[in-house]
Amino acid sequence: MTPLDALRADGGYERWSQRTDGPLLVLGLVFLAAFVVPLYRPDLPAGALVLGSALSLLVWVAF
Repeated sequence: MTPLDALRADGGYERWSQRTDGPLLVLGLVFLAAFVVPLYRPDLPAGALVLGSALSLLVWVAF
């Protein structure tokens, strides 16, 4: 039995999946917005572009 099989048999995998699905979805949507908005609105103020870059970096670090 592999460690992953043991984790699944214990129910740990399902608990982990349920606990992380929501936060990972939110992070993915934040990254998508931070990536796409500057492409469609290149005329945004410099502060907004820096904020988008910072959000993208934070999401990369979180993943």
